[in-house]
Amino acid sequence: MSHLTPEDVHRRIDQDVAAAQERAALATRFRQTADQLRGTATVDGVTATVDASGALTELTLPDRLEHRRSTVLAAQVLRATRAAYADVTAKVQQAAGEAFGADSPVTARVRGELDRRAEVLASSTPPPPDNVLR
Repeated sequence: MSHLTPEDVHRRIDQDVAAAQERAALATRFRQTADQLRGTATVDGVTATVDASGALTELTLPDRLEHRRSTVLAAQVLRATRAAYADVTAKVQQAAGEAFGADSPVTARVRGELDRRAEVLASSTPPPPDNVLR
């Protein structure tokens, strides 16, 4: 059994504190990066942009909507939002991999949370309508 001097103990504590501070700084930088990420997708002329949480931040509709039923348009908005979320999810996963390492437990947790959110979003997205009027 090795005997540690008080200086050895203090040095280890300092190293542990420095490592914890570095992890906290990485997490802060990742969070700031993720907060700025957006995903965008277009479905049948409907363009949706979402933030990293999946919240819709921008929606662009085609200029000519007179031939679309409201249910068709609603389904297109939902599908565009879902596709935009898939886009931002890929960006967040890449940012996590760059910040923490592709195989790190933190990146795996981020991926798991994004997958869980995607499942919730997918379950709320209706299938395309049978007869789309354009």
